[in-house]
Amino acid sequence: MLTCSGAEGSTGNSSDLDSVIASIKDFDITPENTRLFLPQVKWEKLASMYVPGRSGSECEARWLNCEDPLIDHHPWTSVEDKNLLHIVQQRGISNWIDIAVSLGTNRTPFQCLARYQRSLNASIMKRGWTEDEDEKLRAAVEVFGESSWQDVASSLEGRTGTQCSNRSVNLLNDDIEFSLNFG
Repeated sequence: MLTCSGAEGSTGNSSDLDSVIASIKDFDITPENTRLFLPQVKWEKLASMYVPGRSGSECEARWLNCEDPLIDHHPWTSVEDKNLLHIVQQRGISNWIDIAVSLGTNRTPFQCLARYQRSLNASIMKRGWTEDEDEKLRAAVEVFGESSWQDVASSLEGRTGTQCSNRSVNLLNDDIEFSLNFG
């Protein structure tokens, strides 16, 4: 590696540095070109130099799932929802990488999974609550509080954080109403 400070890899010849600068000077840094460069990134070195306390794999995952400029962070459209449902119906829910590629809207596999599970999965979204689930919900809220709904939901199979939050409000209102009428 050639550096200005004459560190490891430098021959000390300023013409070497000039040739490196000249070779990259006109390089068009687009998101697409950045993707071509990713296999060469030394994630562990990057993490140790710029993100103390994080591993290289954490930095790579963050880039691939959040920071890549090609990722679509806009709200989901109804057309995307319809296409996502169609792809899931055709292919099942076992390969979210394939589903994201098939969707073709620069969504990550995780975005597709989260959108489907939180907003489109009819088996999760429409079913009623059982007394057993209500008890588990109360217990999870005791443990995790009312600010960490995804943690609460992780205690209840097949429930989302939003569902747990909404149900908790309804249960609290039911409990208050019960105590006012019978307490």
